[in-house]
Amino acid sequence: MIYYIGACVAVIIFIIVWYLIRRKHINAVSKHLDELNVKHKKLLEEIEIDQHMYDDLSKKISDSKVKLAQLDSERAVNI
Repeated sequence: MIYYIGACVAVIIFIIVWYLIRRKHINAVSKHLDELNVKHKKLLEEIEIDQHMYDDLSKKISDSKVKLAQLDSERAVNI
């Protein structure tokens, strides 16, 4: 009878220790995922900023090409 009580206590202690280890692991993984989400949001913000800069530069290049074409046509008329 005492062996059964000892076995039950050992199983209960095992389950508690297993639960605590699992919970610690789950908390660590959750913290890591939170850190990755923060990094992901920062990268998305950087991408958005870079996209705006790219759009601005593309517009400036396009405007410059139009002005260059106008200057070429003016030069051709003046020659």
